[in-house]
Amino acid sequence: MVNSDTVAPETPVLVGVGIVQQKLADPLLAREASALMSEAARLAAHDAGSKQFLTDCDIIMTPQGMWGYSDPARLLADELGAVRAHTLFARFGVLQQTLLREACRRIAAGQAEVIMVTGGEARYRQLQAEINGVEISDTVQTRAPDEVLEPAEEMWLDAETQAGLGMPVGFYALMETARRHAMGIDVETHRDLLGALYSRFADIALANPHAWKRQPVAADAIRNASSRNRMLAFPYTKLHNTSWNVDQAAALIFCSAAKAEALGVPRSQWIFPLASVESNHMVSVSQHQDLARSIGAEIAAQRVLALTGIGVAQLDYIDLYSCFPVAVELFADALGLGDNQDRTFTGGMPFAGGPLNNYVLQATCRLVELLREKPGSHGLVSSVSGL
Repeated sequence: MVNSDTVAPETPVLVGVGIVQQKLADPLLAREASALMSEAARLAAHDAGSKQFLTDCDIIMTPQGMWGYSDPARLLADELGAVRAHTLFARFGVLQQTLLREACRRIAAGQAEVIMVTGGEARYRQLQAEINGVEISDTVQTRAPDEVLEPAEEMWLDAETQAGLGMPVGFYALMETARRHAMGIDVETHRDLLGALYSRFADIALANPHAWKRQPVAADAIRNASSRNRMLAFPYTKLHNTSWNVDQAAALIFCSAAKAEALGVPRSQWIFPLASVESNHMVSVSQHQDLARSIGAEIAAQRVLALTGIGVAQLDYIDLYSCFPVAVELFADALGLGDNQDRTFTGGMPFAGGPLNNYVLQATCRLVELLREKPGSHGLVSSVSGL
């Protein structure tokens, strides 16, 4: 967080965040994903201190989810009165971080004054409808977005599918085992470590008011398969995996420093994004030279530290993308994190909740809350899309 009296007018600042969660047993009372995103957007404007951020919004960006909307940002623009908003839709395979970066880049370039990034899911609503045999529906939409971001490459090969690798958990389990072998750790010790790591995540989720699951979970209960914690792909049980059957949404409002000043946002509300680094060279898992490393993560991690001049030990808050443990571990390796540094401040995707392709937005909103509580602090969030 930068505390400077002199800030260039075009400097991008994050001024408002909104987080929404619903957990209703009756799916007929629950709202669809677009309604959750709309509420998150209003909360973000309230957080920033002005509803004008909604009507003055130049661009609304959304990552693709498991819903069927063709242009969810347009639904929000219509609902919120953002009549001039340009809509951007990011397909699966585009990093959620890309949207945060693009918001800052376009504001710094003078292409926009106010940009909202938002996303959400209502998978718990859908699950409850299936359990109760109830029919629900989402808003039907056919309009194309103004702009679409596409991934550079396919996320997996036909040959991998033919070999039986379907869901991501299988690919990540292979990488997990390769890393264990490279470290020279036996299978049972490794499973103990994974159980302890994610038990710590559950403890951290207790302190996160936005977490989906807020109860302690013993390491053995995570490590070992049971009737409520089946083995999905060895050594991963269900509790090692993201909880994607959640009803959660998040929204972030970025604007220029000049706009923040004009709308009277107190400096204590301003959060300064310092650097964003991405590695978007996509290589299918079976084509990796070394399954125990992520060279992309190593390049990105070291570059972001170099750009900011902030050492790993100076990071007050860290959240490493936790779709599966090996993603956490490879980012920790890339950053050179110490054993005493927590890998999440939310509780991670199994416990804080992992609305598909939206978790990074949830985590970044939580980071804003923490940074404001501790002026002068610094945080880092990592992102993964695909394999």
